[in-house]
Amino acid sequence: MSPDVTLARQLIDGHEARTGESLSFTGFLTHCLARAVAEDPTVQAYLKGRKRLVMFDDVDVGLMVERGAGGARAPVGYVVLRANQKDVLEIHREIRAVQTAPPRTGAEILAWLRVMPHLPGALGGSLVALVRAAKRHDPARMWVPMAGTVALANSRGLLDYDERVAH
Repeated sequence: MSPDVTLARQLIDGHEARTGESLSFTGFLTHCLARAVAEDPTVQAYLKGRKRLVMFDDVDVGLMVERGAGGARAPVGYVVLRANQKDVLEIHREIRAVQTAPPRTGAEILAWLRVMPHLPGALGGSLVALVRAAKRHDPARMWVPMAGTVALANSRGLLDYDERVAH
């Protein structure tokens, strides 16, 4: 079974016909998800402890974006912050900017990990304990910037459609 995306494609194609600018299908879906979650924010809430329900004002959508580097393409995690406050075109342009940005090297991404083995045992252990405690105390503060308050899972078919639309 596959979803009927005929109307979505017509809207995207209509925008391109009017403006000459193609929109990504992923951007369209991100916008739709953000609006739906904004209508019922309890779907992105979580229980902290046994009694406290934590709600978010903004919808931050985590998704995978394909980025090319040296002829190869690889998925990169990205979070569209405050997606519920953006229109489709803003989200589309943000995703395209991520796709065309120069790739970060592994050294840039994990530079701080190189320090860990050189820390004295107690200090390294203290740092790990601090991270664990922060995660237990307020998991949202640690995970939301990396993964969003909700996520959009992208299938290969959607990525293929984005490529056809973009070119």
